[in-house]
Amino acid sequence: MKSFFFVPAVAISVVLMLTAIAGAVIADYDRLAWVAAAVANLPLPMFWLRLRFSRVARTSADLPLLILVSAAGAVVALWETYMARSAAWQPAAIAIVGTTLLLLYVFWYSRLGRMPNARLEIRNKLPEFELADLDGGRVRSSRFLGAPAVWLFYRGNWDPFCVAQVHEIAGRFADLEKLGIQLNLVSSQPADKVRQLAGELSAPVRFLVDRNAEVAEALDIAERHAIPAGSAAGYARVGAMPTTIVTNGSGTILFTDQTDNYRVRPEPDIYISILRRAGAVAQ
Repeated sequence: MKSFFFVPAVAISVVLMLTAIAGAVIADYDRLAWVAAAVANLPLPMFWLRLRFSRVARTSADLPLLILVSAAGAVVALWETYMARSAAWQPAAIAIVGTTLLLLYVFWYSRLGRMPNARLEIRNKLPEFELADLDGGRVRSSRFLGAPAVWLFYRGNWDPFCVAQVHEIAGRFADLEKLGIQLNLVSSQPADKVRQLAGELSAPVRFLVDRNAEVAEALDIAERHAIPAGSAAGYARVGAMPTTIVTNGSGTILFTDQTDNYRVRPEPDIYISILRRAGAVAQ
């Protein structure tokens, strides 16, 4: 169901916003209500434009500024309609729909429904698993013992936050290498999609493929992806939820981020500082 929400919600908000703007232009007495209705529908399309044309690795969990703007527009439209009685019902209805779509995006669509995962608790050993490199060769996780490692499980190129997060951590590759930290980027998307993303990076980052999401299932971080309608071609429907796991040289988990909100991701400085404090990196 989520696959058919975000793009249609943005489109509906745009149509309602343009309708409200047109209403404000031709209005005789209820212009303020129409303007408020347009404002109530503005935040979701603006947020989509931000994701479309810039790399955003994370946001706040609840997007309070966007909600405040949309809610303010809805309140003014409702006031003009039912308290001041200076407007018909249409502006208020348009405003309510716009604010409702934004709230659904923030509090329903963005949530992953994740449950606590005992397998990835701090101080546990990271279970051994097998992945594939981009040439199809087998790569066992035990190969990376002996040095600290960052395992970043991302959903795929269709998720703008995952792509931005990959670019962000790739931008710190030289810092990680200097500290002796191994970086492994893992997804269940096909190798050709991974190569496409890797081609955007200047750093020689290691990408690995979790075929059929077997590792994600074993680590209990798998989900059925809510790939937006129209973007699903060539992508695996099942893969890992956005997850960051940091281990020391013996494979003990020092940090894990198992976000329940696909827009909330840890900054690299957080786990680099944890590795420093644990004495797990070269000084």
